[in-house]
Amino acid sequence: MSGHNHGSTPGQFPEQQPQSDYSTQSYAEYQESLQRNAVFSSDRKPEKKARTKGSHRNKIIAISAMVIVVAGAVGFSLAKDSGLEDNINDGITDIIDDGTNRIDAMNASTDGEAALIYAQEELANNHFSESELKEHLTSPYGEVFAEDAAQYALDNVDADWNAEALEAAESYIRHSHYSYEGLHHQLSSSSADNFSDEQARYAVDHVVADWDAEAVEAAESYWSNTNIDITPEDLHSLLISDTVGRFTESQADHALAELGIS
Repeated sequence: MSGHNHGSTPGQFPEQQPQSDYSTQSYAEYQESLQRNAVFSSDRKPEKKARTKGSHRNKIIAISAMVIVVAGAVGFSLAKDSGLEDNINDGITDIIDDGTNRIDAMNASTDGEAALIYAQEELANNHFSESELKEHLTSPYGEVFAEDAAQYALDNVDADWNAEALEAAESYIRHSHYSYEGLHHQLSSSSADNFSDEQARYAVDHVVADWDAEAVEAAESYWSNTNIDITPEDLHSLLISDTVGRFTESQADHALAELGIS
């Protein structure tokens, strides 16, 4: 069957990146670009802005001052109007709690204790693998703690890494489409989340996902991509590829049938 360009909606599959010149590619050229540029998301980490050393202490001082000002202002307002919305109180409580944690970190007797407080705060707001959290604690993109301080934090943070992996899996499923094995690869890849194989497997075994529906969404994103010249046979190959879709044969067959192109 001859190739065909489809639709106007750009594909959303995480493996795809638009070509710089937006020219139409053959399927063979597209496959080659996937291999050459490693364009799928599981081999890339989001770019982060480097922080300057001392940013942690400066941030603590700033938020501490803000807590004092906001708490004083709210206290005055509450004295005048006891009917303020509960969500305002909740928001101020969160700010005060955050400020308290940062003050504790600033006053910690050792760098290890400061790193531990910061690690606990980060885990409360984000999901990390153990290695990712250590990198976050020690790299210019994190808080630049010393290696021994970061290790102290990891040894004492009492994290449930299986639960962290599951939270990450749920986030990926909410925002994109993955196969079971594709999601496992994303979670366990050393260039992505870097959870252990066991932690990643726990996550994909417990995340709520309809893998057939994920395959349909992935297929639709490829089929509607105007930058590649693709046949139904090519599409099927992409879906079951062990470097791209990682869907099963039956899931790929289901996806093409749902799109009416099998």
